[in-house]
Amino acid sequence: MDTSRQQQHRRRRLIVVVAAVVVVVVAATSLGVGVWNSLNASASSAMTAKATLSDEQLTVTVTGALAAQDAQHASFSLAGTVKTVDVTVGTQVVKGQKLATLDEHTLQNALTQAKASLSAAQANLALAKSSGQSAAAVKAAQASVTYLQQAANAAVANVKSATLTAPMAGVVSAVGISVGDSVNPSPQSTPTPGIDIISPGKWQVDGNVAVADWRQLKVGQTATIAVDQMTGTLSGTVASVGQSTTASVGDDDISSQILNLVGSGGSSDSDTAPSTTVPSNTVPVVIAVNGDHALNSGVSVQALVTVGDVPNVLVVPTLAITIASGSTAVTVVQSGRHIVRPVTTGRVFGDTIEITKGLTQGETVVVAAPVVVDPSSIYSVPAISQDAGHAAQQAQGVR
Repeated sequence: MDTSRQQQHRRRRLIVVVAAVVVVVVAATSLGVGVWNSLNASASSAMTAKATLSDEQLTVTVTGALAAQDAQHASFSLAGTVKTVDVTVGTQVVKGQKLATLDEHTLQNALTQAKASLSAAQANLALAKSSGQSAAAVKAAQASVTYLQQAANAAVANVKSATLTAPMAGVVSAVGISVGDSVNPSPQSTPTPGIDIISPGKWQVDGNVAVADWRQLKVGQTATIAVDQMTGTLSGTVASVGQSTTASVGDDDISSQILNLVGSGGSSDSDTAPSTTVPSNTVPVVIAVNGDHALNSGVSVQALVTVGDVPNVLVVPTLAITIASGSTAVTVVQSGRHIVRPVTTGRVFGDTIEITKGLTQGETVVVAAPVVVDPSSIYSVPAISQDAGHAAQQAQGVR
């Protein structure tokens, strides 16, 4: 009797557990359908665009930084100690205006001595001529006067060079010297610290373009320039390709420049192994910014240079393109349904891309289509059934 009651109790527990599992499965299935319906609703409300025939432009990207079109660096041409600095960043100057000075004490002493020596030589020459000395003596006295005159002229120039003046009218953009600094002229490859002056308002882009694209650039092509942290864009014109001047170079010249960047091996008379240089993958480009603007040197920019026009090309937004199994595709809207269709793409025109095969004009495509998930992959019913069986076994007390 007790055994019969225990079996009935176990059957009731099994029924309760199975019922609970059924409720879980139904709830999970309902939730899965709810998620599926939500995804379908999201897909049906996705943004769309039409494939259109359009006149597009081919562009090449140039990256770089802003620099003043007209800028000069002023520095002392002789060694000395900075005595005064008469300008600061932002000071407007005219050509020839004093910018800074060196301590002239030593220079003035040298000038005084040079003048004294010259006066003595001139007196000696006059004496040689008036006293009837030999021609050789007069010639030697004359040579001495010539030499000391040159020395005196150099001493005068040194005193003058102790005052640094503005080489052009403009605005001081940088001051690299301070009172008490010792300055010494550096080799041409290393600028001597000094003062920079720019012509305000006139700017250019000192940039670079990929080697693969440089042949498409020509002097005079137009550019749209995006300046870092500035709203809107500026317009400009390509001023040079492959050099820092305002004239372009020929294909042979720039090709030689690129090849020269690559170090070559070969035999050498020395024991030192030949050095190699890492090749550059860019070519310098200068773009003149149109108009006058209040900008700052060194700010990063990106310029899109128009290198050609492409009329009557079929395009869609680039965000409509997806990658499926390594192939490009778009999601086409047909009769309210979304159908993934393989396409062949061509050139990229900013935020649009050319379609060469797979679409026709006027067809509607989904832009940034959501990922559609199969409902059966959201919840695994067999896994829940296994849990239910396990629970049933525990309820029966099976070991």
